[in-house]
Amino acid sequence: MKINQATSRTLAPSMSIVAVLAVAGVLPLDPALRFSLVVAMAWAIAVIGLDLFVGYTGQVSFGHAAFVALGAYLVSVLRAQTGLPTVVCVAIGVLGMAAVAVLLGAVMVRLRTFGIAVTTFFFAYVVVTLLTGDALAGLTGGASGLMVPDLDAGGTSLTGGPGLYALAVLLLAAAVFLTCNLADSRTGRALRLIKSNEAVAAACGVQVTRAKVLAFAYCCALAALGGFVYSLSVGYLSPDGFTVAQSVYLFAMVVIGGTGTVGGPILGALLLVVLPEYVLSGGHLSAVVFAAVLLVFLVVLPDGLFGLATRAVRALRRRQGVDPPAAEPAGPVIRPRPLTAGAVADRGESRPEGVPTLAVRELEVRFGAFVALTGAALQLRPRSVHAVVGPNGAGKTTLLNALSGLQPVAAGSVELDGAPIDGLGPAGRRRRGLIRCFQTPALVPDLDVLDNVKLGLYADRRGSLAAELIGRRATRRREAELTEQAHWALEQVGVPTARHRMSASGLDLSEQKRVEIARGIVGTGRVLLLDEPTAGLSGQEMDGMRTLLTSLREQLDLSILVISHHIGFLTTVADEMTVLDYGQVVGHGEPTEVLGRRDIAQIFAGIEPAELPGPSR
Repeated sequence: MKINQATSRTLAPSMSIVAVLAVAGVLPLDPALRFSLVVAMAWAIAVIGLDLFVGYTGQVSFGHAAFVALGAYLVSVLRAQTGLPTVVCVAIGVLGMAAVAVLLGAVMVRLRTFGIAVTTFFFAYVVVTLLTGDALAGLTGGASGLMVPDLDAGGTSLTGGPGLYALAVLLLAAAVFLTCNLADSRTGRALRLIKSNEAVAAACGVQVTRAKVLAFAYCCALAALGGFVYSLSVGYLSPDGFTVAQSVYLFAMVVIGGTGTVGGPILGALLLVVLPEYVLSGGHLSAVVFAAVLLVFLVVLPDGLFGLATRAVRALRRRQGVDPPAAEPAGPVIRPRPLTAGAVADRGESRPEGVPTLAVRELEVRFGAFVALTGAALQLRPRSVHAVVGPNGAGKTTLLNALSGLQPVAAGSVELDGAPIDGLGPAGRRRRGLIRCFQTPALVPDLDVLDNVKLGLYADRRGSLAAELIGRRATRRREAELTEQAHWALEQVGVPTARHRMSASGLDLSEQKRVEIARGIVGTGRVLLLDEPTAGLSGQEMDGMRTLLTSLREQLDLSILVISHHIGFLTTVADEMTVLDYGQVVGHGEPTEVLGRRDIAQIFAGIEPAELPGPSR
């Protein structure tokens, strides 16, 4: 399924939902309604974590109830049999589920979305079977279930009534606070890039598998916390309450509430728990009604209840005339601003004298028996633009994939500033300054322009997960530095300040390409690998791209390796040119000299040398 776009900066609206629940707790509620609200909050804590995994990371889990069950049983057993303080038991349960998630996720996340869905589905089935069987009956009570010990704090019962309600609100608020902070942090931006395009995430320095496992571990940790609240609310644990069907209900809570919103799953939990338990006389949603409701939200309201409420608030604000003015649109051609020496003073150590920036030697790439590249070799000189041309299927994009570490090579070597980088993956090469830009601009559509550029600093700046969870106060200095650098990079590529905070999905193609280049130059990038930067651009926009690349090369000490089918563009911007055909280098030298060769000209659909446009430097 296609995961809806995630939403940024949802702490305030999400906390508003929690505040409403907190106020409701001081009202003289009917006991049945109070119980339903506590159960809904317990499930909400669990599905907030699921939302991070589904809505922000783009993965699918149909076994979330299993982790709620394991957390609830583990905490209850520890409280009943060890005499440890409840806080310690809960900490063990939460950390224990995170550890289980790491072990399972280390293998599971490599299976991609469908494999993850199937794995979690069967894991839920296995957990219910274990809890029902006799193997663990001495601890869990087997099919008969397990009584949950009462909990008191300072003479106040936390097993039911107002005390438990207050505890549920407190833990729900903590889950919202931590998750919103994480979603808007460096890690959260990386997770959303993974959801958008895993190859681009890797090229930006994100360790994709590790990030997915981290998201899954956080997801399951909150499931255990929700399981603790649920165990106190029901007072008795039975495997029947954690079936695979319940996992589907939990997933539905995220979808109905709104994926990638944090606050939306709370609304989804309230709808699916309070409505059937308190409003409907039958006490449950029939399978037909449940399927119909889920289908409506999947097809008609894909952004869920949270999106519906957000649109209603925006409409009200527009009616009242309090909406901020829209950003001014950019002109058809945006010229880069002049660069200053101070802006590039910290872009890495000086390059060794006489050593090429990038040296490719006898590179070979195979796909099974098919040889995509063989004997590919070129040198990229400092502050130069080197064009790679050739017909479709010549191996140009394969070469860029191999250079950036996205494609394994069978033979050959790659050196950056005289040092071999063959043993480095995409993240390591990014940290060394090798930057990849893709043919189709791979921006995260649900992030604004500024946050998309900040992703270019992921590999250069380390972050503390604890500081990100605590919130912006702990990370405001680092975020301020990232923001300043991102603004600077956008200025260099000519994106107006008014566009910096707009959604990346609102940019035209030319602007998207410039933003992706800004994401490449924002850190310690020294080599830009550009794949078709002029594809889809008008002649006027190509002139702007030519000016931009020349400016970046001269004033940012960048070396640029560029692929393009626009030969006329390349002859006016490139210092050297390498021609590929059937995976082999068939020509190299100054562009007009190379393209003047009859054998090279004939490669390009029979073009004669006299027909080729000349340079206009």
